[in-house]
Amino acid sequence: QVFGIFDMPEGVDFDAGGAKARVTRTPRAVPPPAREDEENQALDIGALASQTRPLVVDHRLRESIGVDQLLDLVAPSEYPERKPSQTAETDPLMRGRIVHRFFELWSAGPPAIEEVLATFDLNVGEHNAIFESLNQTREKFLASPLYDKYRNSRPLAVELPFMTPLGDQVMNGVIDAILSDGTIVDYKTGVNSAEKLSRYTRQLHLYAHALCCVDPDLVSSAVIYFTDSGEVVDVDVTPNRVA
Repeated sequence: QVFGIFDMPEGVDFDAGGAKARVTRTPRAVPPPAREDEENQALDIGALASQTRPLVVDHRLRESIGVDQLLDLVAPSEYPERKPSQTAETDPLMRGRIVHRFFELWSAGPPAIEEVLATFDLNVGEHNAIFESLNQTREKFLASPLYDKYRNSRPLAVELPFMTPLGDQVMNGVIDAILSDGTIVDYKTGVNSAEKLSRYTRQLHLYAHALCCVDPDLVSSAVIYFTDSGEVVDVDVTPNRVA
């Protein structure tokens, strides 16, 4: 009587949970050791490649570089290193994120400031300071020529992330807004200066390049909007400037 696989004779076929199997106890022959001349023989890459299927290159796996990194490579001395303020109530990095969120939520009209601030972890001092700052930002925007453009050309997209080929790398970034008339909008907190404007202009050229890679007719113009002053700066993004 057979009680298990170890009791089965050589060469017997049996069913193992739905799979067919055969008992084999004879060891397979061990291949002879390689000769010294074979061990030192160079690998034939061509022969090996002929046995493989063509490699499909996934461009998403290429090295990616951010727009800010590119701008630093072009003119690192033009824009000093940005450091957060030591005063919590005036932290420019936190304030910048909140201002961008404020305009991201702007649709038919300005969003409620309290609703915007509720999405951030702020202490009382930060809340009060930024609340008053956002209130002034709203009033300046409503009085700016950019607001008139907003009313006539709603945003097609806000906080639009992108990745586009750039030589052997991939450029990535986030565009603040693209309006339905093809205008790129970039919001900037802080005070305008020639030094900053030079960098910001290059930044919008890169944004226009990325969008034109998708649709050459998508971009018609670009503006930088300084949220603290309400100043609107037009940037030339015609093909001869962006190429």
